[in-house]
Amino acid sequence: MQVSVEALQAVVAGLNDNDGLNQQIAAATEQQSQTVKQISEEVADIHRLASDTAQTLTETVQAGESVGYHVTRQKYLIKQLAPGKQP
Repeated sequence: MQVSVEALQAVVAGLNDNDGLNQQIAAATEQQSQTVKQISEEVADIHRLASDTAQTLTETVQAGESVGYHVTRQKYLIKQLAPGKQP
């Protein structure tokens, strides 16, 4: 009878150990899940910022081209109005 009790106690102790390990694994899995979620959100933020930066850069280039056009146009007009250029 004593052997059966000891064997049963060993089984219960093993189950308790397994339960503790399962709880640790579940906690670690939850932490990893939260970390992955946070990384995913940060990557999405970086992507959004990169897209915004690309859009702003495109607009800046277009504005620069427009300014260049107007500078060229003004230089042309100034040359046309310069003394000695009039018919």
